[in-house]
Amino acid sequence: MSRVVDLLDERVEAQVERALAEGVHTIKVKVGRSFEEELAALRALRARWGPSTLRLRLDANRSWHPEETPARLEHLVALSPEWVEEPSTVFDTSAAAPIPLALDESLRGVLPDPAWLEARPAVRALVLKPMLLGGISRCLEWGRAAHQAGRAAVLSHLFDGPIALAACAQIACALPPTETDDTTSAESARGLAQGLSLHGGLQAWRSRSGAPSYVQTERIVPPSSLGLGVAFGRRLSVIAAAAEAPERLALVGDEFAVTYAALARGVGRVVAWLRRTGVAPVSGSTARPVSFVAEPRLGPLLLLYACVELGWTVLPLHPRA
Repeated sequence: MSRVVDLLDERVEAQVERALAEGVHTIKVKVGRSFEEELAALRALRARWGPSTLRLRLDANRSWHPEETPARLEHLVALSPEWVEEPSTVFDTSAAAPIPLALDESLRGVLPDPAWLEARPAVRALVLKPMLLGGISRCLEWGRAAHQAGRAAVLSHLFDGPIALAACAQIACALPPTETDDTTSAESARGLAQGLSLHGGLQAWRSRSGAPSYVQTERIVPPSSLGLGVAFGRRLSVIAAAAEAPERLALVGDEFAVTYAALARGVGRVVAWLRRTGVAPVSGSTARPVSFVAEPRLGPLLLLYACVELGWTVLPLHPRA
């Protein structure tokens, strides 16, 4: 597993020390603020921990100016980063770069194809996010394409909940092993560090037995049983949540902000309509699977939460899947 640290935090070395003590040897840092300050901080980390002890991944989130990118990559060569992810909005991948590059957002809307990767020798790694790419199948397709093209592939999340984290971990276990020119034999045997470290919300879920136990601090242990292995201590209910915290914001969109109390009232109306029209039983609940294309509008979201309130299995569909 890799871990994200704040490069310009005065406690960054303490964060790295803690990660190493917990068995995490790959650190990801977001760059894109003052390059001079970030470069100095990276040099301090590298002076203390060499590449054999600490692996560095840099993510610029396309924040570098395209004209500055080549020079910045050259400055970073001596620090031996594992790769630089999405350096700028436009960057040349048709020729080898001084540092391996990784793609994340650039994969959106692109069909998985080994030839597409082979035509971009600067790209040595892919960061796969199921919620960004369109689901499990698309991530597996990209993983196979990366393997065939000799590229690395790692899973990451979008600060998802425990179910999405479990799915990401399962995909990571199913990916072909990484064997590239950029990895040592030890890395190939161990597997590249996955970007699935638990964020604060998932830590809270784990305390309530929600996060999968096989996603550990420093590694993923392939589960021995079928299923995602996620259990909730109680049935999910908007109405119950409204009783506990009625004025807490539940949904925030471009055109709406809804408290749990308001959400519960809206969900109650939709449940009543589903029962009145015969779609749902008048009393109680019958388990049934429901799938639909989710939209960031209040109406579809009320329908989604009504299905959850009825205890139905909900499968949101990606419009491009």
